[in-house]
Amino acid sequence: MKKWAFLAVIAVFVSCSTIPWTSSMAWDRSKDRNNRPGVTIALGTVSVDKALGAASVQAELVRLTELLILEYGCQVALEGEGTPYRLELQAVEREFVQGWQNRRSIAIEGWLW
Repeated sequence: MKKWAFLAVIAVFVSCSTIPWTSSMAWDRSKDRNNRPGVTIALGTVSVDKALGAASVQAELVRLTELLILEYGCQVALEGEGTPYRLELQAVEREFVQGWQNRRSIAIEGWLW
């Protein structure tokens, strides 16, 4: 019995080492990366409709937007820098009751021009 348990553990370790995200490869290695080094996007107005805690949601939305712009291979413009593209975001945070739990969601509209 101990022999079979030992062999099962070894088999699991060997099979898990071939999974990309457990070995030395990155989990998104096969993802197609579109690098657009000449495209710069300025982040304009970011507004959030929420009665309480809007500042934290707005700050988080700005950070996530900058990360998404960088992930798609574009550059984020510094303030005051002239760019051909400008992104403005409008977010609405909703809260509703489902049974005994409060659920929250956020809807985001973006305008790029």
